[in-house]
This record gives sequence, structure tokens and C-alpha cells, in this order.
Amino acid sequence: MKKLLIVGVIATLLISCNTSLEKQFPVTVFETSNGDSCATYQQTIKFWKTVSTQYEAVSMHDVGMTDAGKPLHLVILNQGKAHQPKDLAHSKKTVLFINNGIHPGEPDGIEACKLLAKQLLQDKESWKDVIIALTPVYNIGGMLQRNNYTRANQEGPAEYGFRGNAQNLDLNRDCIKMDSKNTKSLAHIFNTIDPDLFFDTHVSNGANYQHVVTLLSTQEQKLGGPLEPFYKKDLTPYLFEQMAVADFPMVPYVNVWGRSPDNGGIDQFFDSPRYTNGYATLHHTPSYTIETHMLKPYKQRVEGTLKLLEISVEYLQNKGKELQGLRAKQKQHYADLKSFPIRWKQNKEKADVVEYRGYKVSEVPSKVTGMPRMFYNEKKPFTTFLKYRCYYETEQSVKKPKFYVLRGGYFEVADRLKAQGVTMKKLTKDSLANVTAYY
Repeated sequence: MKKLLIVGVIATLLISCNTSLEKQFPVTVFETSNGDSCATYQQTIKFWKTVSTQYEAVSMHDVGMTDAGKPLHLVILNQGKAHQPKDLAHSKKTVLFINNGIHPGEPDGIEACKLLAKQLLQDKESWKDVIIALTPVYNIGGMLQRNNYTRANQEGPAEYGFRGNAQNLDLNRDCIKMDSKNTKSLAHIFNTIDPDLFFDTHVSNGANYQHVVTLLSTQEQKLGGPLEPFYKKDLTPYLFEQMAVADFPMVPYVNVWGRSPDNGGIDQFFDSPRYTNGYATLHHTPSYTIETHMLKPYKQRVEGTLKLLEISVEYLQNKGKELQGLRAKQKQHYADLKSFPIRWKQNKEKADVVEYRGYKVSEVPSKVTGMPRMFYNEKKPFTTFLKYRCYYETEQSVKKPKFYVLRGGYFEVADRLKAQGVTMKKLTKDSLANVTAYY
């Protein structure tokens, strides 16, 4: 009897040890450095490979090539059976897609997503109806060019990547011209997983203010269709309200040039489709760019990014089905349209009102030139309400044709259209047709 009891205790201990080992989440560089450092590319990939090995809910995939000669990875967090990228578009769950490191000198999202995974895997009930897909690092070439001087005045981390990729391209200007392999791989992801919500993680610069996190919303009228009122009146206000509750009060992306924000208000940034934000809307996917403020400590910026992503997952858990239903209506809405807007102009007379927490601005002599320069006095904070000009009107539209005809020599255009999932058919003989041509 005693022998059986001892064997039973040993077996129980072995099972306990194996379970503990399986659930031992790897510690991040961000945590071990107390919020001072970010991981290298190699450390980041090793981290996600370890997590995907230890947790059934996490998988990691190669989804295309990058200009750096290394594959672009996609990490999928899902408590269900859908673990291949091709399965996500057909899943009944809501899909959140997060793109990190498009500018590797702005690494907040790279580290925040690791902490997000850790929290979600400890609380599975909070995201049981949500799938999270994320790129650990999008601009691999830029992340491999590690330095500590190309982000002047940025408050950490100790080292970071470079903005340009292996071709020295700014990948957040490449979504339409598609000069990089990275962008072709990103197009493959969008057309494969068909995400319901998209975030791109960044760090901003420019004006100085109290906010740690600013949010660049896609231009609502450009999104259009059934999603426009939902995005503007439900989803976006919820994110702002909950971030304020979490002690990270946000303001819309502070898009001002040569003046303080309180002198004239804020113009909404127009996210044309060359940016990932605007590109996502072409797929009828509501999108945001998170812009933390470079003059705030790195630790605060990562924590702010993490909190916004947590709130977004919570929102999708509660209202994901509604969003999916509206996206289906959105696709049908655009399929039925006879013409499409291709150029927009800002309505400068119409504006919303937003709360802004800034610093008093004065002029001081430049130590370099002796000329007056703008100075934000952090010892003189204030709170006010500003005009937020976020309304655009259609300036030019085009009628939807029955088809487009490309000359055979336009093979680079054809390759880009194919990469975007556009169906193409080759003419097998010379044909006559009345067409309208433009360039």
C-alpha cells in the first residue's frame, strides 16, 4: 500500500512539473530591463517561437518574404481550431490584426504585444470569441539596423531599429506602389485573413503635450458605408472613454505644422491608401494607428499601447459579432455602387470638439542660431477644448467600369494587382472595343 502511495505522489509531482514548465511564459527584455530596453530581432523571433511551442493557443507562420531576405512571420492567438492563416477569414470569431515595427525605431507595439499575449493566455475567458493575428516585426531590415541616435530626443529605449527597410524604403508609404517584398507579403496577409479590425503601432513626434497616447483614426467618410457611423459613434468613442478611465487619456493624432495645437486646433490626418491605415479601409476593415509620444518614457509608452490593445480585445469580445455583420453589409454596399470617390477635400468649416491636455508655449532663443524657437513649458500644463476638423467631402469620383484593359507591357501593374488578389484574364487574340483611357 505504501509503495503504491509513493508511486502516486511521484506521478502527481511529474505531471505538476510538466504543467508548470508548459505554462512558464518567457520573460521579455522589456520586463528584465524594467522598461528601459527592447528586444533585438533575433530575441523577438525566439520569444514567439518559444511561446508557440509552449501554448496550444499560439501558432507562428511564415507568410512571405521581406527585402531583408528573411521571412515575414504572422503569430496567431486562437483558442479554437483555426490556426492556419487561410482559416481565419472563414472563422466565426472576430479577427484583430496588429502590425508592429513598420518603423522599428518605434518599437512600443513589438513589446506591448508580447505582454498582451501573456495577459490573454492567463485569462482565456476574456477573448474566447476573438482571434488575434500579429506581425512580431514587419520591417525586419530596419530592425536589424540597430542604433540609438536616429530618433532624436526620443525617451528610450536604449537601442532601437531604423526607419528605412533593407531597400531604405519607408514601408508606411508603400502599400499602393508596392516596391518592397514586405508589402507584397502584407497584401497576402490582408487578402488571406480578412481582418475585422486593424492596428498599426507607432511612436509620434512633433508638438509636446501631456498625452502619452494619441490615436490616428482612419478618415470616416472615406471608410463610408454602414461602417462609417458605427466607427465614428460607437467604436472610436469607446476606445477614448475607456483609455481615460485607465488613466491614459487620449487625443486624436496631433497633426499640426509650425504652430502649437491650441493655436488653430487639430486637422485630422488624411490616411491615403499608401499608409497601412488607409490601405486597411480598402479591405473594409476599420483601422487605427497608435501614436505614442516620443517625449514620454518608453515604459509609459509601451504600457499605454498595451492598455489600448487590451481595451480593443475587450470591445471585440462584446461587440465583435455586430462588427462582422456590418462588414458583410459594407462589402455588399460597395459592390452595388456605380461610382467611387478617388479624391477628397477637407471641410474646414465643420469640426468636432476634443479635450486637449497641453503645455503653455512661448518663444526662447535657439542655442544654435540665436533666433526665436518654439518652447513647450512642461511646468505650465493646461487643459482645454480644441476644434478637430475631421470631415472630408468627395472632390472627384470615377464610374465603375465593366472591366479594365491593361497593355501587355504593363506587367509591373499586373503583378501588383495580382498580389492584391485582383482577378485577371489574359486576352488570347487581338480584339476591338470602345474604351475610355486615362493615365
